[in-house]
Amino acid sequence: MFNRRDAARPEADPPRSTGEGRHAPSDQSMIGPSISIEGTVSGSGDLLVEGEVRGKIELKSNRLTIGRLGRVFADVYARKVCVQGQVDGQLIVSEELEILATATIQGTITAPRVSLQDGARFNGTIDMDPASKALKTAFASADPQSPSASGRRDKTGVVNAEN
Repeated sequence: MFNRRDAARPEADPPRSTGEGRHAPSDQSMIGPSISIEGTVSGSGDLLVEGEVRGKIELKSNRLTIGRLGRVFADVYARKVCVQGQVDGQLIVSEELEILATATIQGTITAPRVSLQDGARFNGTIDMDPASKALKTAFASADPQSPSASGRRDKTGVVNAEN
């Protein structure tokens, strides 16, 4: 009876669906089904790909979701990856790779944790060693303890701190 005005307020921003019952966080960007990108895609937020990407995807501190309509012909470097669509290339993932039943992957996977649903298609190799050279090399600059994370190297290889 009282405070009905507060109870009747609609939700400000309902979450966007990413399929499979998952919800996209509000800081997630999207490459839509009609978009095709060639080159390097990088950023500091999560990304949903429903279009086509050719080249390289670098989201070393973030999550990449390749939706059912997504087609990625690229080397991927991300903290977490969920694949529902098509990938042809290297997947180098620092935490977890989730391959859903609708996924088709051709290439090399390097990730300490991999889940593969029944029905997914995969042709390639998987390296699940958390101490693998590929992971250490790819994510060295994403490590806050790494000297290159806090600055850039000059011609002599010395790290110069950025302000």
